[in-house]
Amino acid sequence: RCPNAPIPNVQGPMPHAQCIQARPREWEERALRVLLALAAKPLQPPPRLHVLRFTDAASADALGAARRELPTDDAASADGRSTRLSVSSSPHYLMFEAEGVVRGDTRFKCAPPLRGSRNRDMLWRALADGTVDFLASDHTPTTLEMRAGSFLDAFTGISGLQFTLPATWSEAAQH
Repeated sequence: RCPNAPIPNVQGPMPHAQCIQARPREWEERALRVLLALAAKPLQPPPRLHVLRFTDAASADALGAARRELPTDDAASADGRSTRLSVSSSPHYLMFEAEGVVRGDTRFKCAPPLRGSRNRDMLWRALADGTVDFLASDHTPTTLEMRAGSFLDAFTGISGLQFTLPATWSEAAQH
């Protein structure tokens, strides 16, 4: 659970929407702004930044701008984008959306949480246009017993490494 996150007052299984409220996308946006500002500082050696578990597709433009504005190293990419910044997301953010999570189904609890279908579609575009460099499984094997309880109590992470490649491949064919 995030420090200082409000604990929703719910009876029975917690809906995924309250999980999203406990970890708003604005937190990711703010963290990204801070990291990009640090990466832009003229430090020696120049800092390299990898954004892990990128989920807030609304911040894709900021990442694209940073790639164009950050100085390049000797190993600049062929299109002139800075190689000092790389971005990854995880397949589950491109395969699942918040609207599809049934109340109390903690198998879909991950951090950051799944966002809406519009965000999911925008993440596919960010992957296709190169804003997201690659997908990393970020799998978290766990038992159903560890998943019991509400979204606040259940173990965090998406299981199913064995399905990552075929599921991502199938979804990508539709995008």
